[in-house]
Amino acid sequence: MTEEKKIGLSGNALKIIASMAMLIDHSAIIILDAYLDRLVPFYLGEDELSMFFSQNPGLETLNKVSIIMHLIGRFAFPLYAFLIIEGYEHTRSIKNYAKNLAIFALISEIPYDIAFEGKVIAPGRQNVIFTLLFGVLCITFVRYLQKNLKKDGKNILTYGISAVLLGLFFMHMILTDYWFIDLLEGKIDRNIFFIAGTAIIFSVTVVIGFAIGSQKRRDFVAAIIPLVLFGMAGDILNTSYGACGVTAIFIMYLLKKKRNLAFVFSMLILGPMGANEIFAILTIIPVLKYNGERGAKMNKYFFYAFYPVHLILLYLISLIVGISTFTIY
Repeated sequence: MTEEKKIGLSGNALKIIASMAMLIDHSAIIILDAYLDRLVPFYLGEDELSMFFSQNPGLETLNKVSIIMHLIGRFAFPLYAFLIIEGYEHTRSIKNYAKNLAIFALISEIPYDIAFEGKVIAPGRQNVIFTLLFGVLCITFVRYLQKNLKKDGKNILTYGISAVLLGLFFMHMILTDYWFIDLLEGKIDRNIFFIAGTAIIFSVTVVIGFAIGSQKRRDFVAAIIPLVLFGMAGDILNTSYGACGVTAIFIMYLLKKKRNLAFVFSMLILGPMGANEIFAILTIIPVLKYNGERGAKMNKYFFYAFYPVHLILLYLISLIVGISTFTIY
């Protein structure tokens, strides 16, 4: 008697959707946007740019196509973040899971630098697999601390320190967002805003701390320290999605039993990275169709390898048609 397959989308189906969304987004960046950058004077003001496009309808159409491709691309990271949590929960070896991510993050770095910077070595930013790796390490550290923090109830000090770290980390994410910086411009001093915001978050967290038991305070400490550590690692190394990406993975892990809520909060975290990221909330549609099965058997390294390979292929296309250039450093 054969086992009846569940209706819905398998894990591999979600990986294919994420990969295609990423391919579309990167095609826009590496080929279409690079082409438009050569022909469209984006330094023009809004009215002047609108007039330029009215005189060049073909370029205006390409610009609209690029925008649509980028919106489709917003599906990629949330799906990968969700699948990282699924993989983490079902892997036989967390050590090997993290090791595979680390290996392919390193393998992908040169293709990433070549595709997006036109250089073999471009240390200014790192690929998204590093962000996924930091998310896995963050979760692993959270679990470790939950098991090993002392259970003597004397955790008020570490809770207070964690509350400060949470405030600093959250305000850091807000004030590294250019959209929010523009919103504050001329209205309030950024330093005052940073200090006030940190103080408010700290105060609220401390008040909550007195209302909850020592077990929940330990859980809070076990969660915040790894989040700040690996989130800041993402921002310091300037990985794709950085601290916001690590935080989104962290939230999806904490709320893994409540997918709807997990996606709403994760998208709120990604939102400050740009208005387009709000479109990622639609990712919840395929996730809700997820049937919990792995799907058709495929080589487990296929989707790892897809990332660097598609970057090199897109770059070669852009190089052949004369859009991109190439330098060593």
